[in-house]
Amino acid sequence: MSRVVLGEQETLSWLNSVIEFVVSEDEKLLSDYGIIPNQYGDFRKKESLWADENIPKELKDVLKILQKDWRSNLQHKSISAYQPTAKKGIDDIVSRRNTIIKANSVTAIRTGVLELLSCFPTSNTCTRNATI
Repeated sequence: MSRVVLGEQETLSWLNSVIEFVVSEDEKLLSDYGIIPNQYGDFRKKESLWADENIPKELKDVLKILQKDWRSNLQHKSISAYQPTAKKGIDDIVSRRNTIIKANSVTAIRTGVLELLSCFPTSNTCTRNATI
């Protein structure tokens, strides 16, 4: 028995080809069938996905701590054959984060704020020096 085993990059490249074909033939199929992966690799219909306009990983991590996980709605970064009409960027995620913190509606606010503070503004990476 033969088996096809592809690495992640080869699989995503192949999937881009499939999505490109579907878009060229009948884009409506992307609404009927979930074939576009989100940032967890779960397949979604096009209406449930947002384009990720370079949101830093650290901000997505903080939002997840605050119980609003956007990665499930953000299209996988390696998919280029389809561009969602809805887009989310840094301003969107900061606004959402601030709303949650101001509402004080989540028990993990302290952890989320400390995680956010561990990211220094002079760097694009999170240093995780804060003690939680």
